[in-house]
Amino acid sequence: MMLLVIGTSARAQWSDFDTNPAYDDCILEHLSGAKLDIASQLITNACYENYEDSGLMSDEDRAYNQCLLDYLPRVESITATLQIRRVCARKFDD
Repeated sequence: MMLLVIGTSARAQWSDFDTNPAYDDCILEHLSGAKLDIASQLITNACYENYEDSGLMSDEDRAYNQCLLDYLPRVESITATLQIRRVCARKFDD
């Protein structure tokens, strides 16, 4: 019985954490194919910045995040992940 209560409260806690449907869609679309923790973190941050905390973002920052979202989801190498991050940063440096 205690386990059920803990499981229910954890679910309620997570469901209230992020309320923007666009953020949720971004996570579902891009994170489901992620194979590395570092890529998952970069994808999560990009979704958060583009959809939860985008008030003062520049177009370059938004494009950088979109670059990460476009190219990171199925990467299977840490080296490739870091290289993609570097190229996206160079390409969209403001």
